[in-house]
Amino acid sequence: MTNIAKMANAIRDIINRNGLDAYIPKLNDIIDGEGIRIGFLGTFSSGKTSLINSVLDDLNLPTDPAPTTKSICIIVPKEGVDSNRYFCDNGESLDPIDILDFNDIVNGTKNATAVIETKPSDILPLGTVFVDTPGFDSIGTEVDLTAAYLCKMDAGVICHKGKMGTIPQNLIDFLLRPDIKKIANHLIFVVTYLDKMQKSVENVRRELVEQISSIKELSIDHVEDKFLFVDAKHNKNTEEFYHFLKKYILKDKEDLHNKKIAENLNNFAAQIREVLQERLDNMELDDSDIERKRECVKKELAQIEKTIEEETNRLRSFSKELETDIKNQMNAFESAITSAEGPSLQQNIGSMLNAVQLSVQNKVDSLLPNFTIPSGIVVAPSLAASLNRIDKVKDVSVTIATTVATACFLPGAGATANAAEGAAGAAVKVGAANAAKGAAVSAAEKSVGSKIIGALGTIIRDINPLEHVGTLVASQVKGSTFNSYVNTTAICIANNVMNSLKQAYTKEILEPIWANKKNSLLSLDDLTNKRQSQYDSFKEDCEHLEEDINILWKVNA
Repeated sequence: MTNIAKMANAIRDIINRNGLDAYIPKLNDIIDGEGIRIGFLGTFSSGKTSLINSVLDDLNLPTDPAPTTKSICIIVPKEGVDSNRYFCDNGESLDPIDILDFNDIVNGTKNATAVIETKPSDILPLGTVFVDTPGFDSIGTEVDLTAAYLCKMDAGVICHKGKMGTIPQNLIDFLLRPDIKKIANHLIFVVTYLDKMQKSVENVRRELVEQISSIKELSIDHVEDKFLFVDAKHNKNTEEFYHFLKKYILKDKEDLHNKKIAENLNNFAAQIREVLQERLDNMELDDSDIERKRECVKKELAQIEKTIEEETNRLRSFSKELETDIKNQMNAFESAITSAEGPSLQQNIGSMLNAVQLSVQNKVDSLLPNFTIPSGIVVAPSLAASLNRIDKVKDVSVTIATTVATACFLPGAGATANAAEGAAGAAVKVGAANAAKGAAVSAAEKSVGSKIIGALGTIIRDINPLEHVGTLVASQVKGSTFNSYVNTTAICIANNVMNSLKQAYTKEILEPIWANKKNSLLSLDDLTNKRQSQYDSFKEDCEHLEEDINILWKVNA
């Protein structure tokens, strides 16, 4: 594979990798270009157009002693063309026109490039293009047109009017242009108007060779052999010009064509390189969309955490509130229960438990409307049994009160009272004993001045109204025992309710929140991974661009 092919393939790969499809047609045009361009150059009326008409006898480009060619005119050989076809190249499209419009372009009436498609010939074979240019000493924009087109030429035919003798300074200045110097070894000089020359061909040749050779900046190999004298108006020049053109230009057509493609590829590679460099310079990682989403997820997570904390505190507070509500409901029945006996007591206990059950359910409904408290949690059998034992306190209290009252008037009463207090502690706790002792003593003290008459029993009746004392003691013991039961039971019921409630609360309230938290964390991880992936992709794209730019710097066709 040639360097040109390697370079073209490298550029094509880079174009494809970077999505620069719009540049493919231009690359194809460079590779499949129309061939080498041979420019006909010189001062105005130096015979350029007449020479082209002479060697291509089927052309009829307009000529005149005054400057005639005022625009670029391109002659292109095309396969299958029998008669000339004329076109207008406006820089964007190639449009067919008639000969009159074509002449208008050539004469400068219309601003465009004139193009002729003609049949191929030996002197203008396929892959070769003739370019007729305005005289570089013309007045106006024609000079600029010629100068601008030099960079597209691969060889040149310098036409010089023989009757002028030596080369004028403006032609020497023209030959010093950089684009002329690049094609110096594929320049030939055609001296026109041979029939008008006043000096001999040899003298003119010698003078011209000396002039060209003295231009040190313009190095032309074997310049003495590259002068051809012609009478541009006679077709006899065709054969001679063909051999001259073939010897110094056409024989190198393939090399010139490859050189042209290589130069165009290098220029094209530089253009693509600039495009890629600009893209690289302007590349920036835009992860703003992902970052916005991450911030939203973070806010969601913060709100979820706050909700979890609120719901957890709510459940904790609910337990305390529930315990307080149960106590309040039970305490509301204190009087009814502590003053009741027998069936009334049982009925009041049942009413209290129903009230507690309803209160607890209402309280739970405020937390979980669809949750039903399991049976047996509020109606604790131990509670009813414990409260039923309050009935027995009265009888025990009466006995204790009698014993204490008797002891007050007998020797060793203090010891007996202490023994009674101990017995009472075993039966109804210390509170009951103290209450009984205090009540009996109080009753006895009220009778200190009484006269002791009759049997011991008579004295006891007088100084100890047992029913009064028993009722007083029983009431105090009942109240104390009830409060203790309320505190213990409220805690027990609240704990039981919370244990049964916690699982449902966790499932209905907390688990969906935890699931949202888990999903948000997964979303956050996913967005973080996407941002990392986007960064990795961005970094990789930058590296690939740098690699392609380096390839375009290093590869030369």
